[in-house]
Amino acid sequence: MMDMLKKGMYVGLGLASMTKDKVEAVAKEMAANAKLSEEEGRKFSETLQKEAADARKNLDAMIENAIEKAYAKVPCSKRFDALDKRLAAIEAAIAAKPGPG
Repeated sequence: MMDMLKKGMYVGLGLASMTKDKVEAVAKEMAANAKLSEEEGRKFSETLQKEAADARKNLDAMIENAIEKAYAKVPCSKRFDALDKRLAAIEAAIAAKPGPG
């Protein structure tokens, strides 16, 4: 029983990094240990796969948010933004200027 609890905890903690095949393998093993029917095991596997996908999406969003916050705190980020605006204005002026001929 303790082994199953440990595996359950590891599944929860590592769900975001698990591949579909790994999730299926863990679900099958846990279903066998819990003596679930084939249908219950399949549903359990599908649930774990969905949770793994959700965990990956949440992790991606958290990382993206952390990167954006860190970038905003970098002193040179304002200079980069200003340079981007200046470059866009120069490119627009060049594109609007009639060419030779």
